[in-house]
Amino acid sequence: MKKIDESAESEWVTQPIAIIELICKFAGDTTSLDRLWDMLADGRSAWSEIPLSRFNLRGAYGPNSETSVQ
Repeated sequence: MKKIDESAESEWVTQPIAIIELICKFAGDTTSLDRLWDMLADGRSAWSEIPLSRFNLRGAYGPNSETSVQ
């Protein structure tokens, strides 16, 4: 096993970084980080049915809708 030079690692760990862009996709009406935090603080849920246009989950279940197909 290769030994890590800890002195070399500690040099980059303390260097500042810049986050120049953050891209997120949120559920429901949350279109920004502020709205996400509002939703969480209000205790609201963004749960919704998965649209068939995204992918069809019906093919993942057996005829009685309780048995998964492997």
